[in-house]
Amino acid sequence: AGALAARDPQNAAAYRANAARAAQDIAALDADLGAKAAAVTKGIITGHDAYGYLAAHFGLPIAASLSGGDAARPGAARMAEIGALLASGEVACIFPEAGHDAKAIAVLVEGTAARAGEPLDPEGIAFEPGIGLYADLMTTLIDRIVRCAG
Repeated sequence: AGALAARDPQNAAAYRANAARAAQDIAALDADLGAKAAAVTKGIITGHDAYGYLAAHFGLPIAASLSGGDAARPGAARMAEIGALLASGEVACIFPEAGHDAKAIAVLVEGTAARAGEPLDPEGIAFEPGIGLYADLMTTLIDRIVRCAG
């Protein structure tokens, strides 16, 4: 807002007002998502190791991820580790990534108390671009996690 106001003094008040409103909206969204995320107390497994900041910020108990940071497909040893973790009863839910086949996840949860959640879409590929994209993406991520594991 400050940089825009400096370049366009005629609209400085509008830039500052919009920035203040955006900050309030983000704070309210953050508080709402934090309250929802508090319901998740049992471990979750994500399809990809991309949720560290989200987990740290909202206190989500991520027990593991199927694939590492390189997005490589998990091998047999990794799948066996995840299967053992699911069988331990310490994990409530495992989530596939949007746009990836979830058949392996369905097989992994068979015979366990864990459930397969709805696909998570941290990139927002299923969302319409626009002013509400961030709020929609974040709300959908937390809502899907809470519906399965909360």
